[in-house]
Amino acid sequence: MYLKVKNMLSQTKARIICSALICFFSTFMLSLALFAYLGYAPFGNNGLCTMDAYIQYLDFLSYYRDVLKGNNSIVFSNSIGMGQTGIGTFSYYLASPLNFLLPLFKRENMFSFFNLIAAMKWGLAAASMNIFLNLRYRERLAIPFSWLLSFSYAWMQYDIAQSSNILWLDGVYLLPLMMVGVYKLIHDGKIWILSITTGLSIIIQWYTAGINCIFSVLWLLFEIFYLEYFSQSRFESKIKILFRYLFAMISGVMISAVLFLPTYFNLKLGRGGSLDLHMIKNEFRGNIVSVILGYTIGAKSSTSEVALFAGSIVSLGVISLFLFMKRKWIFSLLAAVILLIFYYQPFVMIFSLLKSVNSYWYRYSYVGIFALIVMAAEFYTNIKSPGAGKAVVKAAALLSVSILVLNYITEKISTENMYRSVVIIICTALVLKLFCDRKNYRIAIVIGLVLLLISELSINAASLMKGLHVSNNSEYSSYVRTKSEMLSSLHDIDDSSYRISQTYMHNQKGGNLHANYNESMNFSYNGLSSYTSASDNNQLMFLDRTGYRMEGSRMSIVNTSILPVDSLLGVKYLLSKDDFIGWERTEIENKDGLRIYANPYALPLAFAVSDYNKEFEQNYDGNPFEYVNGLFSSLTGRKEEIYKSVDFEQFIDIDDNRTEFVLHPEELKGPLYANLPWNNNNYTIDVNGGYTQDYAVWLSPSVFYVPYNENDDEIRIIVSSGNEITFKDYQFYTVDLETLGTATALLSEGVPDELQIENGSITCSVNSDTEDMKLLISFVDSDGWTIKVNDKKVIPELFADALMIVPLEKGINHVSAYYTLPGLKLGITVSVIGLMLMIAGEIILNKKHNNNYVLDNRLKLKEEVSN
Repeated sequence: MYLKVKNMLSQTKARIICSALICFFSTFMLSLALFAYLGYAPFGNNGLCTMDAYIQYLDFLSYYRDVLKGNNSIVFSNSIGMGQTGIGTFSYYLASPLNFLLPLFKRENMFSFFNLIAAMKWGLAAASMNIFLNLRYRERLAIPFSWLLSFSYAWMQYDIAQSSNILWLDGVYLLPLMMVGVYKLIHDGKIWILSITTGLSIIIQWYTAGINCIFSVLWLLFEIFYLEYFSQSRFESKIKILFRYLFAMISGVMISAVLFLPTYFNLKLGRGGSLDLHMIKNEFRGNIVSVILGYTIGAKSSTSEVALFAGSIVSLGVISLFLFMKRKWIFSLLAAVILLIFYYQPFVMIFSLLKSVNSYWYRYSYVGIFALIVMAAEFYTNIKSPGAGKAVVKAAALLSVSILVLNYITEKISTENMYRSVVIIICTALVLKLFCDRKNYRIAIVIGLVLLLISELSINAASLMKGLHVSNNSEYSSYVRTKSEMLSSLHDIDDSSYRISQTYMHNQKGGNLHANYNESMNFSYNGLSSYTSASDNNQLMFLDRTGYRMEGSRMSIVNTSILPVDSLLGVKYLLSKDDFIGWERTEIENKDGLRIYANPYALPLAFAVSDYNKEFEQNYDGNPFEYVNGLFSSLTGRKEEIYKSVDFEQFIDIDDNRTEFVLHPEELKGPLYANLPWNNNNYTIDVNGGYTQDYAVWLSPSVFYVPYNENDDEIRIIVSSGNEITFKDYQFYTVDLETLGTATALLSEGVPDELQIENGSITCSVNSDTEDMKLLISFVDSDGWTIKVNDKKVIPELFADALMIVPLEKGINHVSAYYTLPGLKLGITVSVIGLMLMIAGEIILNKKHNNNYVLDNRLKLKEEVSN
């Protein structure tokens, strides 16, 4: 008996693999057809890469493309902010194995890559769900229903609505594979499947892996209760199952340590290191009844309402399960738990990984849809049983009336989508009824079901994608090409080490605001700012003190040029459409007016100082101008007034919420800057009627450049608002270009010999006449840097609580600085141990495992469920 069953199970492997491949390719081809019909790249000008994807992910993908081509680095990249490790960015955004296809695409074709990868991930979701259903239900679930439910999972509301967050789609196709591991652990005693899938999930996308791991606990309990429900398993076996589960999860987490530990150490440096435990409150959010309208065409999740739409084939199966099955308490319990994870605040916070979520609501809703599909599959295993057809018709009537009545009361969804949903529900129910009643026409009926589902999910996808896309593929491609050409021309002129800043971006909106701070990553040049969830807080705070405001602990607002700061940090070139006093135009310009400017005051990225005096450094008191004066003074060893305060007149119109500042150009010695620390928000700044800047809002700067003409009689800066205008301080400063030039010329004399700067590596030679000379390296110190002077390790001092300043010896100093990834060696060790534990556990825990008992138990379970 054992050999017969074992042979039967072996024969199903080919069928399962073939079925999964059919699901993948059919879903992928249908996705391409949808793209072609709706005009999405590579067939049109549209792209799924909207919102954060357009602001961040396209740049990240281009960065990783360069990494794969050997032109950038994950360990440490000079193009991320002022230079930092890319491990946090990689592990959260880029670790998907599908991204290995990036080198096949040109930099300007990221729209096409983004769309195609989304289609591939939808295909993988269908394939993995199909594997789960076929392994769990085997022959009990007919092949057509296995495909229908798998496709429903691929094109569910979550996959379409979150398609711009392409990184989260990896968790969608990995979830069914992890649940296969849970199922096989319970029924076969195997731990390796759950260990490997858990480890891979964390490596590929740790955020959704956290969600999947939490859900696996619930699913383990469901499977245990399910087993108890049908086979009356012994208490001892439940204890063994729990032990095996814990062992599998621990070894799986350990396997992921090679990437997870370095990521953890990196995230501790930034915003990701804190949890929002105060948000765990014993309360419900929203109305649970809203889940019904959330299961309609075009439904979207909001702060208190979840959308779980995956087609009528799923919703009818779930409701029919409760109308048809006699023993259903286990599924009632599962449904109740699924509702709680979306409407009970503690569960919401747990599945949000204890972080407050202010956008992209219910980022874990795919786990709820997964559970619904399994419940639907449970019903469709009995679709040929007497009475199943009537149950489907009753389910359709109940669901249709509920949608009509609730929408009449709440008017939450459009009339068009309401009627679309109801009509398709009724049509699907009638076709399912025919499937039950007309055995001789089931092939034609199945084709009808397939066409109905494809139509329904296509309508839903088109409805969601209508408001979730960008339509400028050609514009983006042109921008990338022209900027690449400009940077190539610059490199031909100057191939030394320097930083480049930029005041004009491809996504710049009105009010001089944008969040596109990752273009240095896109084009692999040394930049100044970046926008990522894995930012280094030390960098952000340093730039904030010097005038580039920190926003949301994730980016520095660098939408202008602050000349003294740029000069100090080695910003030698600027891409802009506007002239700035102190910057010199080069001949490099594109057809849209974007030009490259040169900074004659820029310092090298590393230089020696002989008169360094830390006493000149000032504690930051809210005035970035005086703070920067102190930094220059400490480097030159004498008091420097690079910035000089400018007198102004102020006129306040309380009735119109308007404040006017008047300054006089004849008092200025160079560029003019202003900083107006605010008490409230939403201001608009106008300079002489020709320049406007939104101010005291999201993405606005603190220090802003004030353009003026020397021939103007006066400079009028008007601040207006719909609210009362109050400031903490008024700071107007001009740059004394002569003083700046003298100071930078003095410091430039300390340029080292043989200075070589690469990603994570700095080498140079300095001839010191005294023992007091020091080398300033314009990179922020962090764990991972090792500094050597003449092959001896030295601990760098901190300049401005951020940059590295290295003490030198008298005579020739060969200086080397290199970066190694914190946690990498430990992570490799833990991963190897985890892998060895998994193998040992698989051998030891199953050494005395009675396979005959497991197989006989499975046959018994199959027989009892069928009955």
